[in-house]
Amino acid sequence: MANGVFNIMKGSWRYFCTLPGLTDSLDIVLIKSGVQADDLLNNFDNLASLKSQNAEADFANYLRKQLNTGVTITQDNTANTVDVDIPDQTWGAASPTNALAKLIVCYRPASTSTDPDLIPMFYFDYVGTTNGSDLIAQVNAAGLAGTT
Repeated sequence: MANGVFNIMKGSWRYFCTLPGLTDSLDIVLIKSGVQADDLLNNFDNLASLKSQNAEADFANYLRKQLNTGVTITQDNTANTVDVDIPDQTWGAASPTNALAKLIVCYRPASTSTDPDLIPMFYFDYVGTTNGSDLIAQVNAAGLAGTT
């Protein structure tokens, strides 16, 4: 599960996970080491403000991953839980060296949206260093998020 939910998403994250389609998406953003402490990080309301104080990855072949499909929502009425998962993400031949610290999942309301429009939803500790080999991010074995 996520290491944290941004304050702006508390109480509404499941709704946003059901939306990605033709024009909106969930975007995967990698943040380099030197990231702020979680207690400060979770206060950002959009990706632009988050990036004003935290550096996005910039290794070769880095592009934000946009998910329009592949989001799996499982509602368990017996256990009274809802779990959300996304596929693992791969960046091929990730170099030069970036020391990574966080993986951020944002909601992009439209394909034309820019960083001020992207709403950060979840952050995961993602410690690793790019070295030219493929970089694979398994968001979490237990899923993107869940609630009981």
